[in-house]
Amino acid sequence: MVGAQGYEAFNAIIREELALATQEARRGLDRRGLYARRITGGASRTTREERPAAPPRDPEPDLRFRVPVGAQPSRGPADALVTIVEFSDFQCPFCARVVPTLEAVRERYGDDVRIVWRNTPLPFHPNARPAAVAALEAYEQAGNQGFWALHDALFANQRELENANLESLFVQQGLNLNKLRRAVERGTHDAVIDADLALGARVGVLGTPIFFINGRPLRGSQPLETFVTAIDAALLEARGEIQRGTPRAAVYEALTRDGLTQAPARPAPSARRPAPDPDRVYDIAIPSDAPSRGGADAPVVIQEFADFQCPFCARVEPTLARIREVYGERVRFVWRNYPLPFHDNAMPAALAAMEVYRQGGNAKFWAYHDLLFAHSNDLTEDNLVQWARELGGIRSRRVRRAIHDSQGRAQIGAEMDPMRAAGAHIGTPAFLINGRLLQGAQPFEAFQRAIDRGLQEATAR
Repeated sequence: MVGAQGYEAFNAIIREELALATQEARRGLDRRGLYARRITGGASRTTREERPAAPPRDPEPDLRFRVPVGAQPSRGPADALVTIVEFSDFQCPFCARVVPTLEAVRERYGDDVRIVWRNTPLPFHPNARPAAVAALEAYEQAGNQGFWALHDALFANQRELENANLESLFVQQGLNLNKLRRAVERGTHDAVIDADLALGARVGVLGTPIFFINGRPLRGSQPLETFVTAIDAALLEARGEIQRGTPRAAVYEALTRDGLTQAPARPAPSARRPAPDPDRVYDIAIPSDAPSRGGADAPVVIQEFADFQCPFCARVEPTLARIREVYGERVRFVWRNYPLPFHDNAMPAALAAMEVYRQGGNAKFWAYHDLLFAHSNDLTEDNLVQWARELGGIRSRRVRRAIHDSQGRAQIGAEMDPMRAAGAHIGTPAFLINGRLLQGAQPFEAFQRAIDRGLQEATAR
């Protein structure tokens, strides 16, 4: 495993190795020889030719796909405003981890959300397909109630899905075991599973779990906050359809009718996205309600797209402070929220910061901004509220309410739409310097070249 991977990447491998170690212990093998046994036959070195290919790129999150619902197992009403099609694997640890999150989604949104199941048993999970067959047989025998009851039992016992345990779980749900055995012998459900796999391949399912939320993909075992952001944005769209006269039961079809049925071709593993054209100017309007500092009529405007939990955004702060010292009122900074979905506390921090701005204007916002970056590893809700209170003149109760405001989440989630529409796919931090894109925590000299160019162009005009 290479690089500064997240906890989940480590956890998945460690859990798999622990399961194998447990199996060996049950067979009476000495655990002191485990490491030697595990690496026997492994590669002694990695040559250029043997180096693993980079993982395939996932579907772009700003695309929409037309993912049919069909007669699949589902939870929630057919006329829900938001339909989540879940491609999942009963043996996948990430799929198990997201089960409580989906339950929280159902509790939070009630009849506004429907979850539809699609089987994606991965080839390196030997028990995943038999579990999928059992779940579909439960659906055949007892409908949605039977399917989801077994679904929950399978994930709760994910490490023990061998045939005997699988049959035991099946019987515990009050289902007919003989019918399951006949379905296995006859391959009754194979066509359904194969169709799900084929559909997933067409729409770019590269691993599990992946969720299509009214057609927009969300990959991985994401935290509840990430689902909330995506679902709130989908609800805004859906309610817009209702206002245009679309019946509730037809909202999903209306929103996904023109969606992609085939994922765009992916670049070769060695291909990299080209660096942004330094001469291209992105015409991205500056919101009237965005926090800013610097001269109101400054000849150079820098829009900063950033995330309060991003270490690179924190790293570039001293450089931005130096720019303010060197250029003074000739440069205006405009803050643009871009909380990344894998940073659990980035969205709450953005919501809190914008509430501080609404109450205290630019002065309070930038003071709060500095506090957040100084403590970017500890952005808990209580800390966000406490730091706002310490600024003075800020009503902390309103800050706490803002952290949970669904409309605010949707607004921040949509803040990158103009950049995506312009074809700019960026990470954080990213800067538009008089419309020209500068990516990453660049050194002062990179900013200096871009700012001086902007000043020269302003003088020439």
